[in-house]
Amino acid sequence: MQINLSTALVLAATASALQVTSPSRGDDLDLSGSNDVTWDSVESDPTSFDIQLVNEHVNPPVVKTIATNVQTSAGSYSFSNVAATVGNDYQINLVSNDSDNTGILAQSAQFDVTKAVDSSSSSSTSSTSTSSSSSTSTDASSTSTTSSSTSSSSGIRTSASSSTSASRTATASSSGVSATHTGAATTVSVSILGGVLGSVFALFL
Repeated sequence: MQINLSTALVLAATASALQVTSPSRGDDLDLSGSNDVTWDSVESDPTSFDIQLVNEHVNPPVVKTIATNVQTSAGSYSFSNVAATVGNDYQINLVSNDSDNTGILAQSAQFDVTKAVDSSSSSSTSSTSTSSSSSTSTDASSTSTTSSSTSSSSGIRTSASSSTSASRTATASSSGVSATHTGAATTVSVSILGGVLGSVFALFL
């Protein structure tokens, strides 16, 4: 049996490259639960890589990074709660994180996703939370504005009351002055009348 040079090179490259051992072809994955990615490696492989969930058979294609800087020596990685669409022909890619050697290092066989976290539900929940926060902020602002208006109104009433009290005090003071003047005039009039009567009695005597 003879092996040509090109075949030998392919076999050598295969032996020295990362190989994804799971998921396997035809596996059914529930991405809302826990799943394992496993691989085989040799010493010449990169020391770390990123893991991506991909599906090139849908439009638009799915490319979702589920882990970064995974150590090659670990041999496995567990992930869960990944948002995706239920479907077929998914794959796991081990991607180089070395800027000098970019690209896919290894790729799993195709498998099916039977259940996953619904990305649209997540978006809806996020939108609802944002709306609730906005509503709360608006209500708080309205309450603050109402409190300010009430305080302003109270201030106006207090000022008005103060002005009224001052007016009443001024009036009372004026009345007191008038009363004092009137009393003084009466005293003078009685004194003059007494003097006139005294003069009259003196003439008769």
